[in-house]
Amino acid sequence: MKKFARIFTALLLIASMLLTFCSCTKTEDASGIFTKAKKKTDSLKSFAAVMTIDRAFTDKDNKFSDKSTVNVNLDRSNEESPVYLNEYVMEYKGDGVDTKQESSTYFADSVIYQKGVDGSKYMQIATVESVNSQFSSVAIDMPAKAFEKSRVYKNDGVTQVVAEPKAKDVQTLLESFISGMETYFAPVDSADGFKFEYSTVSLSFDINSKGYFEMMAVKFKATFAHSKGDAAVDMSITVDFIDPGKAVDVKAPDDLSEYVWYEDTQKTEDELQEEFMNEVFELYDENNNPVPEYDELYLELCAKYGKEAVDSIVETFELLKATQGK
Repeated sequence: MKKFARIFTALLLIASMLLTFCSCTKTEDASGIFTKAKKKTDSLKSFAAVMTIDRAFTDKDNKFSDKSTVNVNLDRSNEESPVYLNEYVMEYKGDGVDTKQESSTYFADSVIYQKGVDGSKYMQIATVESVNSQFSSVAIDMPAKAFEKSRVYKNDGVTQVVAEPKAKDVQTLLESFISGMETYFAPVDSADGFKFEYSTVSLSFDINSKGYFEMMAVKFKATFAHSKGDAAVDMSITVDFIDPGKAVDVKAPDDLSEYVWYEDTQKTEDELQEEFMNEVFELYDENNNPVPEYDELYLELCAKYGKEAVDSIVETFELLKATQGK
């Protein structure tokens, strides 16, 4: 699963006008409400949620968008053997192209089953880390500063927190949602990556009468430079929890024969990454020269980890060699 969401629209703003509300002027009010709901939601032993990520990109030559919908079901009531099912659909529109990609990941008894996912070892590393992160935390983190400009509405047992944070206070969160930009754009400087200027950021959280999150939403707009000019992104991320607090029985997909599988090594992402890099370095001898069987080993590594991942390390290694040789 390539590399761990959704948001309120004009309808939500219209609906909010109908609420009987109280406006909170103290940061600790909204922040405290959020923190309490996060702690409560993170305590769930099982949950089901639908995450939607909408992204629209524009520059002087192009206008396109992608939308990802993720159905997540998790049961961690047995901490030694959690069960997880993730069903993912991504739709792309632009340049006269309309495509759809579907994938599924099922985790049970320390075995990961995947369908429609890049089967390279490098992608499996990302999948293991992503799955494991779901077991430790359910709700997203949010610093207290994010609620300095916020409002709280209450109606029929539902508490809604709406905030307009400064981008710098939630920058790490925002940029985690703009990952994979290289699919569409090349950065001005590959070493620096992309740098974003945010124009608007808004947050919205609905909390039910039991204290669990019903909905978490983030929306923002930003501009950035790429190798051929400037572009803008308009993005919304929404997570809708289904009957939060109700036990979820996570069942295996109907036909696991359609899935590829491998065991979770229980290693951290850093350990797996180090293992991968060490295998690539075995292409060279102690003098940093290619070993005699370089071509054969290179092809084996590409088959195991994926050509793009291997080439990235090889190119970096060759660049370092050239720099040291000067």
